[in-house]
Amino acid sequence: MKKLIGSVFLNFIVLTVLVSGCAPASTPSISLPTMTPLPTNIPLPTSTPAPTATPTPLCGTLAMPSDISSDNSKVLAKYEPPDGEAYFGFTYRLWGDGMSTSDGQAWGDTRPFAERICDSVKAELGGKTPTIIKVGPEWKTDGVLQPFSVALEDINKVQAVLGPTVIPLVEWQSGGTTESDNVTTKDIASGQYDDYITQYAQDVKEYGHPLFIRLICGEFNGNWWQMCSPKANSNLTTDDFVSAWRRVVDIFRQEGVTNVAWIWIPVAFPPPPQDWGRDPNWQAYYPGDDYVDWVGTDLNDWGKPNWMDPIYQFGIDHGKPFFLTEFAIRHLDVKFTHKQEVNWLNAMFDYFDSHPQIKAISYFNYKMNSDPNPNSTNHVFLYENKVNYLPDANDFDQRLIAGGDDIRALFASRIADPRYISTIMSAP
Repeated sequence: MKKLIGSVFLNFIVLTVLVSGCAPASTPSISLPTMTPLPTNIPLPTSTPAPTATPTPLCGTLAMPSDISSDNSKVLAKYEPPDGEAYFGFTYRLWGDGMSTSDGQAWGDTRPFAERICDSVKAELGGKTPTIIKVGPEWKTDGVLQPFSVALEDINKVQAVLGPTVIPLVEWQSGGTTESDNVTTKDIASGQYDDYITQYAQDVKEYGHPLFIRLICGEFNGNWWQMCSPKANSNLTTDDFVSAWRRVVDIFRQEGVTNVAWIWIPVAFPPPPQDWGRDPNWQAYYPGDDYVDWVGTDLNDWGKPNWMDPIYQFGIDHGKPFFLTEFAIRHLDVKFTHKQEVNWLNAMFDYFDSHPQIKAISYFNYKMNSDPNPNSTNHVFLYENKVNYLPDANDFDQRLIAGGDDIRALFASRIADPRYISTIMSAP
């Protein structure tokens, strides 16, 4: 028998009357060397408060698992659903409440968070509650180490609207917006941040509910991450990445953390001899089967679905489910027509349908850059002028709403497949 993870989810399903649609709201264990103390000028975060009480969801209906006959002899990875089922969700702007009108327009939406996310659930997910929403933050912001309690604020914000079944995908990235915020893999592997990692692990254990963690950096084989990529930082090696990853996971294990699934995400790139600045030796970054629960990739509209083939096969060879942590249209360097965007999105879902080991997908439903001219007559204005976007543009406004009504409807129609479920499941 399948069972839901955690009594909070079972209670939620049994006791809660779910609302269909959306209602707007106002607002192998390895011994580590002795821990190296943090430098005295780096503040150590305090412990994390316990999660808030179970909230009543404002919108969305749980898409429950189908009655799928599964091979009970198959060993499932951490939080892997049985064959024939998959999780789904978003990267989404979690802030915005209280923004000034001008700032909100620059980011394309002045609506409160609850109203925005409920609209996305209704229009883009066909009313189905997502399984996963990505949360942050980085290891450091403005030179200050960020405790798990910062991520917990976002988790509580999401679950207050969508309910406690929504599982956080924690983007625990060791680089920030400035060079001074970068914590390199060499730093981590040296033990410099052991005390910070230990406190974070203790707080995650206290939280107690399932998490996915994309550790240190995703797309580590690209040429843009100074904290982890040898392609971007010649002082680093792939061995630094492997050692840093293992060190973090070992600390979590020593602290008795059992509620985390670790996901390992190289970026996809075209078949050889092209590499587009990606490191074709992406397998060298693999920490080992005992340190990774899920394998996956990121692929936006600059790439073709079959670019995922080598990483997908790598996951199968290592007995790991596949997690597509990012995919989106309207990428800045792509000059797609609207029809081509529709075709690409359909092609991606067709690929998902034909590759059953893809067990989780997360659309990058996110506007990357502020708009310098949000009141331009070229913009489309919606929801009493609270939402704006440039139509048919390749401007890093990768929100489904900016793709137009047919893009939103297309996404909803493909997510309607019973394969996509709202609940994290345990092994049979």
